[in-house]
Amino acid sequence: MTLEKNELIHKIGRVDIEDFTDYMKTLAYRTDSYKSSFGRRTLPIALELTGNHKDPDAVEAYRDARIEIFLDRILPRWGIALALHYQPGGGILPHRDAAGYGFEAVSVSSTDFVFRIGSEVHQCKAGEIYLFRTKVLHSVDKLEQERFALVAWRANWSKIKVPF
Repeated sequence: MTLEKNELIHKIGRVDIEDFTDYMKTLAYRTDSYKSSFGRRTLPIALELTGNHKDPDAVEAYRDARIEIFLDRILPRWGIALALHYQPGGGILPHRDAAGYGFEAVSVSSTDFVFRIGSEVHQCKAGEIYLFRTKVLHSVDKLEQERFALVAWRANWSKIKVPF
C-alpha cells in the first residue's frame, strides 16, 4: 500500500488491542537516544541505524518472529522497526525521520493519541494501523497515559552503510 499524492496519513487496518498491548509489555526496552523524544524507551527490531543521521550505519538488532511476521503482512519489504514504550507524559517533538528511514512508515498504538503531521491534527485510535509520510514534520502530543507502539519503515538503502 502507498499513500495517494496528497495524503499524509491513512488508516490501513486494525489489530486486537488487548493482544497487542499484552505482547508489547513483554519486550525488553532500553533508554531512548533520539533527541526529539521524551519519556520514551525503544527496542530496535531487525535492523538499527547508528551514527550520523545523514549517513547512518546499519547494525543487526533484536529479532522477534511474531513482530516480523506481523510487519511482513502490513508493510511488505519493511527493513527497520521500533517497538516503543512511552511513560505518561511522554511524547515526540516535531521532526522528520532521518535519511536511512524510508518515506512512509506504519504505526500501531496501544492507546489513543494525537498525531500532528504537516498542518494536520489526527486523533489516532488504539489498535488502528496507520500508514504515514515520514519526511513531513510530525509529532506525538504529550501522552496522558502509558503507551506501547510499533513503527516500521522500508529502509532507504541508498543512505545506509551496511557492513554485513
